[in-house]
Amino acid sequence: MNRPNDKNDVPGTAGGVRRPTLTPPARSMQKCRTVPRRHQLEHDIRAMCRRNPQGPHITQIDRKCTLLLCAAQLFQQGVQRKRAVNLNADDIRTLVNAWHAERLTAATIRNRLSYLRWLARKIGKPQLIAQSNRTYGAGRNTK
Repeated sequence: MNRPNDKNDVPGTAGGVRRPTLTPPARSMQKCRTVPRRHQLEHDIRAMCRRNPQGPHITQIDRKCTLLLCAAQLFQQGVQRKRAVNLNADDIRTLVNAWHAERLTAATIRNRLSYLRWLARKIGKPQLIAQSNRTYGAGRNTK
């Protein structure tokens, strides 16, 4: 009886063991492409969160998920081809109006605004979002 000897047999030869050849995926052979423009804001948010791991791990995860949700909502509202550094007050107002239309509670809006303030500080635009939540209709006494 022929027994293959793994040490001496060459794959594909008679009596040898045929092993699948390991080829790199086709994607890795392509040139590295840039991130598509419509996903650039999401890419920027992920990079900011990765480079600035502040606070407890659960807060980091919640911050990233909330900011990615905001990016997706901006895309749904028709804001396209945006980078994080190009965010402006109109984009924030668009988000807040969408949140009010969804009838979110004031506490939820305050939390989302706090994460957006964090992002604004990281991109060097701390004045982008007003410090008072009442400006956006999400004050403490607002329901």
